Amino acid sequence: METTARNPAARDPFEKTHALFGEMISWLGVAAHDADHTAIETGLRERGYELLRAGYQDHLDQRFERERHALRLAPPSGMEVRTRKRELETLFGRVRVRRAALSARNSFRWRTSLPL
Repeated sequence: METTARNPAARDPFEKTHALFGEMISWLGVAAHDADHTAIETGLRERGYELLRAGYQDHLDQRFERERHALRLAPPSGMEVRTRKRELETLFGRVRVRRAALSARNSFRWRTSLPL
């Protein structure tokens, strides 16, 4: 048994998508064997959309990790890096988009005196 920690960057970014594809093929080969054509088409459509949604989510997650890694290697001077998240409704279902946002440090500094 291997005891060394896996590098997160070395893992397959589409691991979840591959697993869903395997489940869909398994379902098609075993569970759908006795189903009628309508049930098979419905099952394939539902599983196919989830597969596409998961692939898109894995892509977005990989894109965010690459963006974050690039900012760690060369952080912009005088800027603060934050993570912004939002939900996005796609043709295949809802995905979560994370992006690195840059903002100037101390951009809202209060002035102690105002010139009148």
